[in-house]
Amino acid sequence: MADPLGVAGTAQRFVASMRPNDFPRFTVDFDLADLTLGNTVVAEVRALTAGLLAIGSLVGVVVVGALATASVTERRREIAVRKALGATSVGIGARFVGEAAFIGVVGSSVGVYVGQAMILIAASVRDGQPLLDSSIVWFAMAQGMAASVLGAALPALRAARLDPAETLSRA
Repeated sequence: MADPLGVAGTAQRFVASMRPNDFPRFTVDFDLADLTLGNTVVAEVRALTAGLLAIGSLVGVVVVGALATASVTERRREIAVRKALGATSVGIGARFVGEAAFIGVVGSSVGVYVGQAMILIAASVRDGQPLLDSSIVWFAMAQGMAASVLGAALPALRAARLDPAETLSRA
């Protein structure tokens, strides 16, 4: 391959003409204010992330609570028949909490995979290295399940307290 500008030859002649004592001594100076600014930015990003997590969890609790309330309302007859046939209040409540926990795990799993896909896409667009931490994945899944169980607790309690005679007489 030709070097029309002669850059390679010039660089070789320059390096060959240098002696070890000819190199200047280098020093690296930095301002501590730069490190403080970087730490401040990292702290603010973490605080923002924690705030978004709290808002997302609150929304999850409200949405799952609304879904569980609708489910209890629609299944009043079923709950009354099960209680009339001998199902315990604990069993009825546990069923609704279990359903909510399942919804939380599935929803969190989908969210984790979508989030990881977005991280990989962003890293490939920017030619960067994606940072995927498995502890965050498990935390997100546990958080989603906890928010779902918390949201379903009140509707499950209502379902467990349902009087079968009164419910079946209204229907």
